[in-house]
Amino acid sequence: RDSNSSENVELGLVGDHEKSPKEGHNEKEVRCNGRYLYIYELPREFNEDLVDKCGRVTNTWESMCGNLDNYGYGPMFNLSTSNADISDTNILVPPHAWFFTEQFSGELLVHHRLAKSYPCLTSDPHVAQLFFIPFYAAMDSAFTLFSPRLQLRDRLTQRLIGWLTANPTWNQFKEERKHFMVLGRTTWDFSRSEDSDGGWGTSLSAQVELSHVTKLLIERNVWRQDEV
Repeated sequence: RDSNSSENVELGLVGDHEKSPKEGHNEKEVRCNGRYLYIYELPREFNEDLVDKCGRVTNTWESMCGNLDNYGYGPMFNLSTSNADISDTNILVPPHAWFFTEQFSGELLVHHRLAKSYPCLTSDPHVAQLFFIPFYAAMDSAFTLFSPRLQLRDRLTQRLIGWLTANPTWNQFKEERKHFMVLGRTTWDFSRSEDSDGGWGTSLSAQVELSHVTKLLIERNVWRQDEV
């Protein structure tokens, strides 16, 4: 988490189990050696506000992001009330662990899992080996992909870059430690050239400031070294 931010995440994403390595037991220090993860505490506009916006009815579609219940997992799959064949009970095992998960909900899902379940979180960036940027770019693009206004498509990405470049933790560790972000759509939705007067998607992947950040996508460009 980023102690330099003045805004706190309010989606229940801060793990109750988090302890500074100096406060932890020797066992945790041994287990987490080389595995500490630092999560930037971005302002709400980059994640929480987008979840709220996705839940509101718009003039274009009623649901921009699908059902984001259960922090991105969606509603639980209930075999007793579904149209599934009875033989599916032998496939969906255990039956209580299956959900109707939307294709583009990965940003929220991964953020919540890391913040609530990862055992080696730290608020001390000096001991972290990995830094996570919880920007929900796919949710943002759901509202702008079809806009002819390129500045609108890139507005929140540019604001993110402005926030990062003003952040002391980012400036100190952006090159010497591994950073990553999750993008809940395909690479083509983020690959528009900044020099182009048109084209599809946002220009997030073309931003020089984010070129060393590893992007985890549901479909990557095999020619890009920064995508997984």
